[in-house]
Amino acid sequence: MFASLKSIYFKVMLKSLALRYVMGDADGAQFNAVMEALPDRNVENLMCFWHMITKLYEHDNNVSPAKLALVAADVYEMHYATSESHFHARKSMAVRRWVAD
Repeated sequence: MFASLKSIYFKVMLKSLALRYVMGDADGAQFNAVMEALPDRNVENLMCFWHMITKLYEHDNNVSPAKLALVAADVYEMHYATSESHFHARKSMAVRRWVAD
């Protein structure tokens, strides 16, 4: 599928497709397909936001409701970051808050 996408993109745009981010559901086969189709490995694999939130609540066994709410709020803040620098600032703040507890 990625090979077809790259081919169509080149035919339409007359330049090679350069992806920086790829979003998926953390499936191993999906990850391997991306790495095979984009061998330069300059692509950052991101977990789908919906899957991230779902996994957060699936694995809440040992986490207090307050901590879970904190983590969920921080994940939402990162999701709605308006720039890469804003995302990294939110991420750093979130990790500090999570480790502090």
